[in-house]
Amino acid sequence: MSRSVLDKYRGKEIPSDSREYCIARWLLQRRRPTIDENERTRIASLWYKDFYCFHYLNSQGIWEPYSYRKALENKEVNDRQDTLKAFRWAVYPQIKSFRDKELEDANNKDLKILAEHDPSEIHVDHVIPFIELVQKFCNEQSIELADIKVSKDKNNDRIVIFESKNICEKWKKFHESKAVLKVMTKQDNLTKKRTYSQKTRRKPR
Repeated sequence: MSRSVLDKYRGKEIPSDSREYCIARWLLQRRRPTIDENERTRIASLWYKDFYCFHYLNSQGIWEPYSYRKALENKEVNDRQDTLKAFRWAVYPQIKSFRDKELEDANNKDLKILAEHDPSEIHVDHVIPFIELVQKFCNEQSIELADIKVSKDKNNDRIVIFESKNICEKWKKFHESKAVLKVMTKQDNLTKKRTYSQKTRRKPR
């Protein structure tokens, strides 16, 4: 049944008032239980690697794949936001080091003064959006975000860490080689994020 839905809507969005959408939405809820079950999430059948796969439009406005086979086998065990936190915490030392070096740069005097007045006003931006880096890493490693196991740090429950040291080290190296960072004000960074979200909210081709 799931495969027939994917074949029927190849390269297209599945109409939210269709029977096929109800099937795809039920499968999505199995894989992404943190999504509000009453939300009319957009779902499509899009190409992924070597086959057509269900995708949903996530909160960042990006079409994210999910497996119907895994949805039928078992529910997602991790909270997606916690998993993304683990990705961020793993590279926090890289980001902090970059920020400190940039603020010492003679060309960034205004930002340095602003940082001394209120450190929270200075952000480090990923020129290639962070979520895109994470998805490229997952594709390269042939893993799904929902399958990466994470846990709260024993000493600080605000910190989320990878359970696999191997994935953690691979992600650090990937981020170090692929990420392009830029120091900017909090306002500029938030404006950029809003613009990016609007640009990526488009129908699949």
